[in-house]
Amino acid sequence: MKFILKALSFSLVSSVVFAAETNDCNEIKNYLENKSLDYNKTVEKCITDNQGKVVELKVLNYDLQEEDVNQILSYQSIQDLEYSVQFIQGEERDTPYSFPLLPHPGFSTFPSAIANLPELEKLNFNYNNFRRIKYSPDTKYITIENEFLKLSKLKILTLHHIELSNDNVKELSKLNNLEELNLYQCLIDSDELESFEDHENLTKLSLYNYMGSDGNFPNRINKLKSLKQLNIENCHCDKSSYDFNGLENLESFNYVIPEACDLDLSKLNKLSELSIKSSNYVFFNGIATPMDLKLPNSLKSLNLFRLTLTSDNYNVVANLPNLEELTLYCYGDSNEIDIESLKSHDKLRKLTINSFTGDNIVLKNNKLDFLNELVNLTYLELSNDSLTEISQLKDLKNLKYLDLSNNVLQKFPEALATLKNIEYINLSSNIIKDELPKSLSQLENLKYFNIEGNENVTGNVLTNKSLENCIYSGVDNLCIPKGYELNCLTSDENVSFKTCKEEFNTTTKKTTKKTTTKKTTKKSTKKTTIKK
Repeated sequence: MKFILKALSFSLVSSVVFAAETNDCNEIKNYLENKSLDYNKTVEKCITDNQGKVVELKVLNYDLQEEDVNQILSYQSIQDLEYSVQFIQGEERDTPYSFPLLPHPGFSTFPSAIANLPELEKLNFNYNNFRRIKYSPDTKYITIENEFLKLSKLKILTLHHIELSNDNVKELSKLNNLEELNLYQCLIDSDELESFEDHENLTKLSLYNYMGSDGNFPNRINKLKSLKQLNIENCHCDKSSYDFNGLENLESFNYVIPEACDLDLSKLNKLSELSIKSSNYVFFNGIATPMDLKLPNSLKSLNLFRLTLTSDNYNVVANLPNLEELTLYCYGDSNEIDIESLKSHDKLRKLTINSFTGDNIVLKNNKLDFLNELVNLTYLELSNDSLTEISQLKDLKNLKYLDLSNNVLQKFPEALATLKNIEYINLSSNIIKDELPKSLSQLENLKYFNIEGNENVTGNVLTNKSLENCIYSGVDNLCIPKGYELNCLTSDENVSFKTCKEEFNTTTKKTTKKTTTKKTTKKSTKKTTIKK
């Protein structure tokens, strides 16, 4: 019996040792090191199964030759492959704004070895010959030979900087298991996507910085009935409006636009998430021309970012009955928001209204009464809106997050102390000339409090036990109660406070001593100067 057990133990140990010795990742490492190539620089990730077979691989090709690539990609067990052709930046500028990318010293085309991976389910290929000259992209593209994309088990495909031929697209459209296609700045004929019209399993399509043959919106995309998620970025509009109503299964649509496009989505009865953003926000710009938006009642989340919004747009939004999240970033000559009631008032949990309109005031104090009925709201952001006061908070008992920064508030809103569930308050960059209410120190859930830039605020600093982050920069007229340790300041804050005449209450002092560590005391001392 002992002999049998010893034999079994030896067999198990031998199997483990053998598996370790035949580990594919070790084999790849040995190959590269024998050729004086840097394994850690070339292979960013290599994961094996319990048999030592490589199943996931991430390769960065800075200097590999074709034989090296063929060897690394010779493992037919690979299921998930990320492969990037990398280029090194030159040392001398070739324009006043940029450095050139040096020619690749090795094999830089799409490897034929990829076509020989029978188990491949996920492929991310990046020809990373991309730079910016000032603000303009400078991109080099490569092509893919026919037959190289016939990967029968492929489910997710991501390509960067590829010029796709008509044959490439037709090959992809015949991959019956393909569920997700992501194209980053790829060249493709605007009509070719119709090849996927009869594809049954493609549920997600992403076209980032889409470069069609004419740079315009892809034709017949509304025929891809299997889609559930659609992401499109920087497609130009060549028509006055687009009808997406053929996408009957679409649930999520993220559209980043360089110019105004009228959109009809009214019949997409499964669409629950919609985001329409200006692609010009990097330069603090937006879409100056108003858009006609027809939206479905099924929407639960809506984000309109730096668009010029009209009264008709607001009316459409106000009549959506199922909204749970609403974000409006108004731009330019947007009309004044005049909403009496939101049809989704009992469902809305998150509301953001932010203005980038210059002197054009979109949200006025006397037009906020619709807030009173949003009793289930947990998140409210009204920043950059030129508000001088806000009195519509008292009924928002479920509110946890409140951002009223960058307005022109002159007093602390009276209802703040009644928000018993509040965790986050941001009142920075207003012109508050008021005493900080002591009642705010009784908010037991408050974790973040910011009144930075309100230099005329007086009174005591907050002493909530729950407070983790407090920002008082530029507010020098506050005082610290005697015996209170102010431990919530952020690391880069340099503020100076007086000591208050009254002492910190005994109960709180005892708790503070109990929770204050030597490290915390040192941190607090470094940040805070107490004037005597």
